[in-house]
Amino acid sequence: MTIQSTYSVDANAVDPGLQIQTAENAANPFTYNLLAGQSVTFDLFDIWTNENSLDFGLFSGCGADCDPKPISVSFGFLMPENGQSTVTGTTQGDFDALISQEGELRWDGPQTFSYGANGDGLIEVALSDEDFNTGLFGLDEGRGAGATVQASLSLLNDASPMDVPEPKLIGLLGLMLIATGLVARQRRDGRIG
Repeated sequence: MTIQSTYSVDANAVDPGLQIQTAENAANPFTYNLLAGQSVTFDLFDIWTNENSLDFGLFSGCGADCDPKPISVSFGFLMPENGQSTVTGTTQGDFDALISQEGELRWDGPQTFSYGANGDGLIEVALSDEDFNTGLFGLDEGRGAGATVQASLSLLNDASPMDVPEPKLIGLLGLMLIATGLVARQRRDGRIG
């Protein structure tokens, strides 16, 4: 089965909060051929910050840069059929013992896209959690100290073929057509008023 999808990343790029930058790694759209039960893992996008330190809070040790901010990746499936699916998560800064600082990316979990006439074809997309721009007494800013987010694309289940009407229904339809024909014939012959 050929799976093809576009993708776009939406992350917090302005204050307040840790300012996030991203850049595509995978082809856009990407295309993979999978059989049911197979999966593929590939580099999807890079994530980093250009900030060189986290904001300090008066009592918490960390200011607005440590507040979770939303991030999402929207997938626009083109094959096996058109559809949308979005994976959501958060980014935030983190202090480790006030010596080390880093950015954190955590996803809410994988997302499943269903397709097919019966809705039983299932594709799952899972994205990797990442720590990025880790530094001592500040952030190691820039893309070079960032991280690469990987996507795992799995074909959980092939779509079943479209349901075919049961023979009983076809027989019932045939009887209805015969009855309609008989009534029309009787009207034509003048037997029915």
